[in-house]
Amino acid sequence: MCCILCVFIVFIACVFGQTGPVVDTSVGQIVGLKDEFIKFLGIPYAFIDVNDPFGPAKLHLPFETPYHATRNPVICPQLANGTLQGDIQCLNLNVYSPITSGQKKLLPVMVFIHGGAFTEVIMQGLQLASPGLSGKPKNYEYLTDLAVRVGLDSKYVETKDIVRELSKVSMDLLVNVTYSDRFRPCIDNSVIGDSSLNQNLKDVKIIIGSASKESLFIYNNEPNYANLIKRELKKEFDNIEHGVDRVENYYLNNNLKNDVVDFGCDFIFNYPLERSVRHLMRSNATIYRYLFSYNGGRNFIKFRDGIDAEGATHGDELGYLFDPDLFGDAITARDQSVIDTITTFWTNFAKFGDPTPSELSPVTLWPVLDERSNYIDIGTTPLVEAGYRKDQITFWDSFYEEFGALSKGLYYVEENV
Repeated sequence: MCCILCVFIVFIACVFGQTGPVVDTSVGQIVGLKDEFIKFLGIPYAFIDVNDPFGPAKLHLPFETPYHATRNPVICPQLANGTLQGDIQCLNLNVYSPITSGQKKLLPVMVFIHGGAFTEVIMQGLQLASPGLSGKPKNYEYLTDLAVRVGLDSKYVETKDIVRELSKVSMDLLVNVTYSDRFRPCIDNSVIGDSSLNQNLKDVKIIIGSASKESLFIYNNEPNYANLIKRELKKEFDNIEHGVDRVENYYLNNNLKNDVVDFGCDFIFNYPLERSVRHLMRSNATIYRYLFSYNGGRNFIKFRDGIDAEGATHGDELGYLFDPDLFGDAITARDQSVIDTITTFWTNFAKFGDPTPSELSPVTLWPVLDERSNYIDIGTTPLVEAGYRKDQITFWDSFYEEFGALSKGLYYVEENV
C-alpha cells in the first residue's frame, strides 16, 4: 500500500463546557466530544450542487449556530456488497486532538486520506467523475463510454451535453456503471497547472511502500487461475498475445495460485511503485521506503475477508495504525510491538520529517532510499534490506520496453520527460 503523509501546522483553541469542547473557527463555532482525546466528527467543508454533481464543489457556508460535530459522517455513494450506500453530501472530515488543557503550543497534524476497503470502520468515497473531463480525447472517450453504459441517446456528442444529461441519471445507476477500471485519474493541465509529470517536486519528503502479498486480497478466491494473467494483461494492453506468453513463462512454475499472486503483486503494485520511486528520486525527493510483511492478528484486510495465508496484503497495515472496533480489545504482545513500531515511524515522520530521527530511537534506524534501493521490512522485528524484488523489476523494465507502446493507460511516458 502506498502512503503519503501530508504534514501542516494548525492551531485550535478549545473551550470546555458541559456540552463538550467548543472551538472557534473562521466558519463559526464547532462542538466536539471528549473522552481519552478530543474529537470533532463529520465537519462539512464543502457541498455538492445536486443539479450539477460533476461540477466543482462549493465551500460550505459558515455555521449560523454552533455545529455539533458529534456523529460519524455519512459515506459517499458507493457499492457495499452490491447495495448502494451513502449520500452525495459527504465532503466532511473528522479531527482528533490530544487533550491540551488550553495550551497554545502548535502541534503537527497528520492527514489520513482514506483509500479502499470500505467497511463500517474504514470508508471509501467513490469519486463520481474525474476532476478534469474536458479537453483530452481519452477523457472524452471515458465520458462517451459512461453515457453509453447508462443508456443516453447517441445524439449527445458534445462534452457539455453529456455532462448535463449524466447529471440527471440516478445515483444508483451511475455508481454501478463507474465501478470499472475504465474510470481512472486523468491529467488536466487546465485544472492542475504544471503537471507533476514535469518533475517539479522540490524538497518532497515521503514514506512510500507496499505489502508483501499485495494482490492476495484480489486473487485469494479466484475461480480460474489458469487464464488470469492473460485476462489481466488484455485489460491493460492491445494486441498483447506475445506479451502474455512471456509473462506466463516467467511467473508460472509449480504453485499456480502463489505464482498468480506474485504476478499481481508485481504488475499491479510493485512495478508501478518502483516507477513512482524513480520519478521522485530524479526530483531529489527524500524517500523512506518500506515493505509491510508482518503476519499477525490485526492484518486488517485478511481479518476482514477471512484470508488464511502467509504474508500481508493490501491495506493490512491499517490494523496497526488505527484501532478498528472489529478487532475487539485484546491485543497480543507481538501485535502491540508492531503497533508501537509503525505508529512511532509515522508520527516521527510527521513531527520531524524522519521516521527514526536519532540513534536514541527505540526502533531500527530507517535509512533514506539511495542507489542501493534500501528499505525497511516491517515484520515482527524491523530489518533494513535492499533491492526488493530486483529481478522482477528488471523483467518488467524489459517488458515495458518491448510492449509499453501497446498500453491502454497512461504508462508510456518517456523517462526523460
